[in-house]
Amino acid sequence: TREPTARARRRHCSGMSQAISASARETVAQALAIARAHGTLVSYDLNYRPALIAAADALQLLRETLPHCDLFLPSVDEFQALTGLSQPDDIMAWCRDHGARAVVLKQGAQGCTVWEGGERVAVPATPVRPVDATGAWDGFAGACLAELLRGQPLLAAARLACRAAALSTQVHGAVDSYPRRDQLEPQPG
Repeated sequence: TREPTARARRRHCSGMSQAISASARETVAQALAIARAHGTLVSYDLNYRPALIAAADALQLLRETLPHCDLFLPSVDEFQALTGLSQPDDIMAWCRDHGARAVVLKQGAQGCTVWEGGERVAVPATPVRPVDATGAWDGFAGACLAELLRGQPLLAAARLACRAAALSTQVHGAVDSYPRRDQLEPQPG
């Protein structure tokens, strides 16, 4: 219904949700419109799935969706698949030119790059020996958004998200691999 969407502090959308069907795309578009009309902060994870949607269609949805979002969470690999761009500066420029307000570019073992208010900051990854990266980007997005809801600035949220994603790769599978908040605090020594 519209009421919970209108009252939410944040609305998170995913390109995968848009890729499922035309009705799912319409539902996401309606949720974005309601959120924007009520001043709700909107985040968008590209979450491109080539098995669900053609690259050209996903790129068109991105162009339509990006101007309505406060925070965009793409990965370099997804972005390269859709646009051919692979360098963080080029990706950030594309995002800015297409309406992005803030971007956290997920870069795997290189960490992430945060672009907000015209400033670009590289955040290094937490060094680990990965076993399985399944779900790491979802864990990254979840940790980042949870920190933002806790009132943390975007850069701090991205740092913690890098740690969450890295630690999640040390266990097989997705959901069970996500670390608890207390496991994400820097360890002494």
